[in-house]
Amino acid sequence: MRNELKSFISELYAYIEDQFKEAVPSWVPDWLASRISAFGVGTALDMTYYATKPFTKVDYYEEMRGLCKAAGIKFKYLRRIHMIGELT
Repeated sequence: MRNELKSFISELYAYIEDQFKEAVPSWVPDWLASRISAFGVGTALDMTYYATKPFTKVDYYEEMRGLCKAAGIKFKYLRRIHMIGELT
């Protein structure tokens, strides 16, 4: 399921960025909304990860790392997706 997982994670992360871009107020220029969505979402999710990491069992992240290694995807994207619930 390597290819399926890679595709799913890629599509899901793109969807999250698109949803964020749509939430940016209409008065913000498109070029800026695109940059906010490309960098702002990841930064917010990374900050959530670092804030919650001390309260999360190491096994949780080790399992994610194994899945990423087997599927050939970057850990940061799967980790960010898992932080959506904590951020929202």
